[in-house]
Amino acid sequence: MTGLVKDITDWVGAVQVNSALRERIELWRDKAQALEDKVVELEKENAALKEAAAKMQNQLTKPLTSSDYVYHKGAAFKRLPSGGANSEFVYCPKCYQTMGSPHGIGVFQCSFCKHHAGFSGHELSAIQRELAKMIA
Repeated sequence: MTGLVKDITDWVGAVQVNSALRERIELWRDKAQALEDKVVELEKENAALKEAAAKMQNQLTKPLTSSDYVYHKGAAFKRLPSGGANSEFVYCPKCYQTMGSPHGIGVFQCSFCKHHAGFSGHELSAIQRELAKMIA
């Protein structure tokens, strides 16, 4: 129990009181102890959550390397922790910026270094299937 609650309950304990009041004091003492226990539990949980958040933040800010990508047809695809590749996004294999396909039908091109992939936007679904087969 914290110092203030303990001091108050000790002081009240020294005073002559009837049994009904003594029961109420015990009830409040129990409630105060339960709240203090909950505070300790929540502080531990909060510390664990802060640690987990810091780990996740470090993973997000960790720079990616070339081994973090799968390369196919002049483009890069991020590797997934499960071992597959995220074929939703196409990355430039030179500068690792996202590549775009004009109107979804043109050849994928990096807007930063102007690198062209070996396929166009309408071929992306076939590329996704090829990647799934390559990695499986």
